[in-house]
Amino acid sequence: MSRLAIIVEFDLKDGCREAFTEVIRDHAAGSLAEDGCERFDVLLPRDDESRAFCFEIWRDDAALEKHLAAPRMEIFRTRRAPLMAGSRAAVCDFG
Repeated sequence: MSRLAIIVEFDLKDGCREAFTEVIRDHAAGSLAEDGCERFDVLLPRDDESRAFCFEIWRDDAALEKHLAAPRMEIFRTRRAPLMAGSRAAVCDFG
């Protein structure tokens, strides 16, 4: 089993960066408390308030699957939905 890196790019609605930052930082803290989450960084471009990124490292597929199935994921999705125009994610083998 290999470690996984996930890179997520979020497209934010106008004027929503501050609120989204609060939501994603709460989500990052909760994710870091989960077994198998080794890193969860929130990245905010200096020159573009319409985007945000996450960089996550997970121990293995099982840890990521458990994270994605956790009840708190639905809360995160609900909180972020009105703040976003879309998102993309890449799951990569890491290490």
